[in-house]
Amino acid sequence: MLFRSRPASPAPFRLAVHHGTAVFTRSERGEELSGRDVNLIFRSDKVAKALGSDTVLTAEAVRSLGLADRCRPLGEVAVEGIPGRVAFLGAPDGGSPR
Repeated sequence: MLFRSRPASPAPFRLAVHHGTAVFTRSERGEELSGRDVNLIFRSDKVAKALGSDTVLTAEAVRSLGLADRCRPLGEVAVEGIPGRVAFLGAPDGGSPR
C-alpha cells in the first residue's frame, strides 16, 4: 500500500481521506472548490499531525468505503472552521501512528 513506500520517500507525507460534497464554481479567476467538506479535508493534515498518525479517515469516508470493521478510532477532534467535533479513524493497514 501507499505507506510501504513512505520510508523511501525523500519527503514525509500524510494522507487524509474524507467523503462529502463540494461546490464547484468557474469564473474569470479560474475554477474553485468550496464548502464544509472541502474545508474539512484541507484542515485534516493538521489533525493527522496532532493525532500522530500518517493517515486519517473521517467517519464519513470509513462508512462510504465500507471499512468500519477494519479501522481503529483515533478520536473526535475540534477542527478549525467546522462546528462540533469530527471523528477520525486510522487506516486499515496500520497507516502508522508514530
